[in-house]
Amino acid sequence: MLGEILLWRALSGRKLGIRFQQKVSIQDFIISFYSEELKVAIEINKNSEYDPVQQEMDQLRDNRLHELGITVLRIDDQEIKRSLNSVLRFLEHKIQYLKRGSKIAS
Repeated sequence: MLGEILLWRALSGRKLGIRFQQKVSIQDFIISFYSEELKVAIEINKNSEYDPVQQEMDQLRDNRLHELGITVLRIDDQEIKRSLNSVLRFLEHKIQYLKRGSKIAS
Protein backbone atom coordinates (compact mmCIF):
# COMPACT_ATOMS: atom_id res chain seq x y z
CA MET A 1 0.00 0.00 0.00
CA LEU A 2 2.83 2.43 0.80
CA GLY A 3 4.36 1.83 -2.63
CA GLU A 4 1.08 2.76 -4.28
CA ILE A 5 0.83 6.00 -2.27
CA LEU A 6 4.42 6.95 -3.08
CA LEU A 7 3.97 6.26 -6.77
CA TRP A 8 0.69 8.18 -6.94
CA ARG A 9 2.36 11.24 -5.41
CA ALA A 10 5.01 11.01 -8.11
CA LEU A 11 2.52 10.51 -10.98
CA SER A 12 -0.24 12.95 -10.04
CA GLY A 13 -0.37 16.41 -11.53
CA ARG A 14 1.23 15.45 -14.87
CA LYS A 15 4.65 15.24 -13.20
CA LEU A 16 5.85 12.82 -15.88
CA GLY A 17 4.33 14.87 -18.69
CA ILE A 18 1.08 12.95 -19.06
CA ARG A 19 -2.07 12.72 -16.99
CA PHE A 20 -2.61 9.59 -14.91
CA GLN A 21 -5.80 8.66 -13.12
CA GLN A 22 -5.89 6.40 -10.10
CA LYS A 23 -8.17 3.35 -9.74
CA VAL A 24 -9.67 3.34 -13.22
CA SER A 25 -12.27 0.76 -14.20
CA ILE A 26 -11.74 -0.84 -17.61
CA GLN A 27 -14.21 -3.60 -18.35
CA ASP A 28 -13.97 -5.97 -15.37
CA PHE A 29 -10.62 -4.64 -14.15
CA ILE A 30 -9.58 -1.91 -11.74
CA ILE A 31 -6.31 -0.42 -12.95
CA SER A 32 -3.99 1.11 -10.33
CA PHE A 33 -2.90 4.00 -12.59
CA TYR A 34 -4.02 4.71 -16.14
CA SER A 35 -3.23 7.26 -18.82
CA GLU A 36 -5.88 7.52 -21.52
CA GLU A 37 -3.52 9.76 -23.51
CA LEU A 38 -1.02 6.92 -24.10
CA LYS A 39 -3.27 3.96 -23.25
CA VAL A 40 -0.82 2.82 -20.61
CA ALA A 41 -1.68 1.05 -17.36
CA ILE A 42 0.65 0.82 -14.39
CA GLU A 43 0.02 -2.07 -12.07
CA ILE A 44 1.78 -2.65 -8.76
CA ASN A 45 2.81 -6.20 -7.92
CA LYS A 46 2.44 -7.04 -4.25
CA ASN A 47 4.37 -10.28 -3.66
CA SER A 48 2.78 -11.95 -6.71
CA GLU A 49 6.16 -13.31 -7.81
CA TYR A 50 5.78 -15.88 -5.02
CA ASP A 51 2.24 -16.87 -5.95
CA PRO A 52 1.96 -18.83 -9.21
CA VAL A 53 -1.84 -18.56 -9.23
CA GLN A 54 -1.63 -14.76 -8.96
CA GLN A 55 1.02 -14.69 -11.69
CA GLU A 56 -1.28 -16.60 -14.01
CA MET A 57 -4.22 -14.30 -13.22
CA ASP A 58 -2.00 -11.25 -13.84
CA GLN A 59 -0.90 -12.68 -17.20
CA LEU A 60 -4.51 -13.31 -18.28
CA ARG A 61 -5.44 -9.77 -17.22
CA ASP A 62 -2.45 -8.28 -19.06
CA ASN A 63 -3.34 -10.25 -22.20
CA ARG A 64 -6.91 -8.95 -22.10
CA LEU A 65 -5.74 -5.36 -21.64
CA HIS A 66 -3.28 -5.76 -24.53
CA GLU A 67 -6.20 -6.92 -26.69
CA LEU A 68 -7.82 -3.57 -25.87
CA GLY A 69 -4.69 -1.74 -27.05
CA ILE A 70 -3.42 -0.95 -23.56
CA THR A 71 0.25 -1.24 -22.64
CA VAL A 72 0.67 -2.70 -19.15
CA LEU A 73 3.69 -1.83 -17.02
CA ARG A 74 4.12 -3.86 -13.84
CA ILE A 75 6.14 -2.39 -10.99
CA ASP A 76 7.14 -4.25 -7.85
CA ASP A 77 5.82 -2.67 -4.65
CA GLN A 78 9.09 -3.31 -2.83
CA GLU A 79 11.08 -1.67 -5.63
CA ILE A 80 8.97 1.49 -5.32
CA LYS A 81 9.72 1.64 -1.59
CA ARG A 82 13.39 0.78 -2.08
CA SER A 83 14.19 3.01 -5.06
CA LEU A 84 11.40 5.34 -6.18
CA ASN A 85 13.84 7.39 -8.27
CA SER A 86 14.85 4.32 -10.28
CA VAL A 87 11.21 3.43 -10.84
CA LEU A 88 10.47 6.96 -12.02
CA ARG A 89 13.42 6.89 -14.45
CA PHE A 90 12.11 3.59 -15.83
CA LEU A 91 8.62 5.06 -16.25
CA GLU A 92 9.98 8.24 -17.88
CA HIS A 93 11.90 6.10 -20.37
CA LYS A 94 8.82 3.98 -21.16
CA ILE A 95 6.58 7.06 -21.50
CA GLN A 96 9.01 8.70 -23.93
CA TYR A 97 9.17 5.47 -25.94
CA LEU A 98 5.37 5.24 -26.07
CA LYS A 99 5.05 8.91 -27.05
CA ARG A 100 7.45 8.39 -29.97
CA GLY A 101 5.51 5.31 -31.02
CA SER A 102 2.16 7.10 -30.96
CA LYS A 103 3.58 9.91 -33.13
CA ILE A 104 4.82 7.36 -35.66
CA ALA A 105 1.45 5.59 -35.67
CA SER A 106 -0.47 8.85 -36.18
